[in-house]
Amino acid sequence: MVAGNGLSETVMDAIDEALEYHELIKVKLRTEEREEKLTFIEQICKKTRSTKIQTIGHIVVLYRPAKNPKLIFEH
Repeated sequence: MVAGNGLSETVMDAIDEALEYHELIKVKLRTEEREEKLTFIEQICKKTRSTKIQTIGHIVVLYRPAKNPKLIFEH
């Protein structure tokens, strides 16, 4: 969860670690300001090299393939 204190190094490290382990994660953004929420999402994606899959309300779904991928997509 990203709260009013913004994106601290601790939060970014936790997101990065979760992406490496799970590949697909949800992050809750506690902000009422739309522009601030979009800025948080952009910063998270840039710093973690992840892709925003979906945003619903205050929840953003992120994806980044792990070094040893667990998710396999078939076409």
